[in-house]
Amino acid sequence: PCKKIALGSIKTAAADLHGNRSKLLNVCAQAVAQGKKLVLFPELALTGTDCQDLLFNQSFKQKVNQELCDLVNALPDGLTVGVGTALTDVIGSLYDAYIFARRGEIIAIYCAHGFTRTPLEYRERYFTVGKKLNPVFSLLGKGIKACANGFEVDGITTAVLFDVNFDKKFKHADLVVLPSARIYETYGLQAAAEALVTLSGRTKALLAAPNLCGNESGGAILDGVCMLARKGELLVRSSACFFADSKLITLEDGVSADDDYYDEMLRAVALGVDDFMYNSHGHGFALSLSGGADSALCASCVAIAQICALSELGAEAYCARLARLGFAFPRCEGDIIT
Repeated sequence: PCKKIALGSIKTAAADLHGNRSKLLNVCAQAVAQGKKLVLFPELALTGTDCQDLLFNQSFKQKVNQELCDLVNALPDGLTVGVGTALTDVIGSLYDAYIFARRGEIIAIYCAHGFTRTPLEYRERYFTVGKKLNPVFSLLGKGIKACANGFEVDGITTAVLFDVNFDKKFKHADLVVLPSARIYETYGLQAAAEALVTLSGRTKALLAAPNLCGNESGGAILDGVCMLARKGELLVRSSACFFADSKLITLEDGVSADDDYYDEMLRAVALGVDDFMYNSHGHGFALSLSGGADSALCASCVAIAQICALSELGAEAYCARLARLGFAFPRCEGDIIT
């Protein structure tokens, strides 16, 4: 069954519900074209991870619930989707939720039970947690109750694992989704892969760990690496920090080669700089060049971002992407990349 499963990663923008939904649907269309039956996205893929205190705004919370319904109604026929979003229940409490749905129907909703506290952990500020809570959500004209792990999705016993210290009852599942969005850290990708492989040795399930990519709002950079593991073996690990708006990862992609840590870090910073320009609708960068290391690094990252994007996307898509910010290019003939 893992050959019919795909992982989806998108470049989220914080609170851009319509834009994020469009990217999710684009990946779904790619999955259908490749014959996939189930595509799994990360947590908060609809809202973005950096909405911050906007998550306290009642109007925004209502819009999120409606946008989820619109997404479900727009899904392609024959495809089941797992996607994360902030979700408000009937009494107004907000949850970090993971939803399984097919066109016009929500199959299951799982809500995170808790988060291990770290210096970078922010989610308990916004989301209601607790193992004994049983929220009910009003969606698509129905009252839908959040479920416990071990629910069925297309005949597959499924569990969701936001945090291994809080989300239990996953060892007997056939599919375990680990949707938590992961921030890029030096040496962090190797550690994340090793942790997933170790966990896969404790269960019979296929472990799926999708992740978001990019810099939503000028802060943390999400690494975009998606992974599959089973019985102590890493089956899929996608490359880090892509420049396209979205990416579909399948079993056929296999395990990408390890990058040099310095190159990986430089690509992540370059991606962060580039994404900030797009998400802020900027028109390039103004740099004050002192001749020192800091300004030289900033200038280099801007240049490296363009080189990486051009190489990855190709000339036509690269120019179309920049055109969204008002850049105009003369028509180029031949191979301008090499």
